[in-house]
Amino acid sequence: MENKLLVLITTYSRGYNLPAVVESVVNQTFKNYKILIADDRSPNDPTEIINGIKSKYPNVDIEHRRNYENVGEGININIAIVKEWNNGFKYIVLLQDDTIYTDNNFLSEGIQALERNSNAKYCSGLVSRNGRPDSF
Repeated sequence: MENKLLVLITTYSRGYNLPAVVESVVNQTFKNYKILIADDRSPNDPTEIINGIKSKYPNVDIEHRRNYENVGEGININIAIVKEWNNGFKYIVLLQDDTIYTDNNFLSEGIQALERNSNAKYCSGLVSRNGRPDSF
């Protein structure tokens, strides 16, 4: 599907943050996405929380994958991307389990920037801490 975006949310031991993180994605103006929550074998299994999120947003494509063992953030990301690589996603956005979008146009503006600059390989934004933007 053209422009379909994979929103990859990685988590470890912070399942309690996931409802707010997913809500910030669902509130985006860009809607052509799949959310994949990749759990790095948290000792406090977030499956019940994620099932509650899926029930709250039945029309949103949300998938949960739980690793067989804790492999660390980088490998958790790589496993998720490799498993989704051939599913037709044009873009991938990485979120950690404590990332909340406060600008509902963040995804659409990022995709527009990539579309305008065909040589671009990635795009980034601003992180807000205590109401003050920090660049990264």
